[in-house]
Amino acid sequence: MARARTEQVVRRLRALADPTRLAIFDYLKTGPSSVGEISTVFSLAQPTVSVHLKHLREAGLVSADRNGPRLEITVNRAAQSFWPKSSPRSCRADGSAARSS
Repeated sequence: MARARTEQVVRRLRALADPTRLAIFDYLKTGPSSVGEISTVFSLAQPTVSVHLKHLREAGLVSADRNGPRLEITVNRAAQSFWPKSSPRSCRADGSAARSS
């Protein structure tokens, strides 16, 4: 039992070891978002965001749910307790704060 829990934590930590995935995960903790929205916020191509989300999904950190034509990416409830409270949605992939326009 302890070994399985440890392996789950290691999978999550490996997924979050990438700074961009960590920033995307933190961003998603504030609410659901689409791949397109994440792409815009982080100035990344949609395929790049999809690859990062795949890693987060495989680690059990996020899930994708269809809401009409929109695919909403959300943080899994069990994963919310895994990481400290989120920073504001103004977080960028490099960890700096985005300015409001």
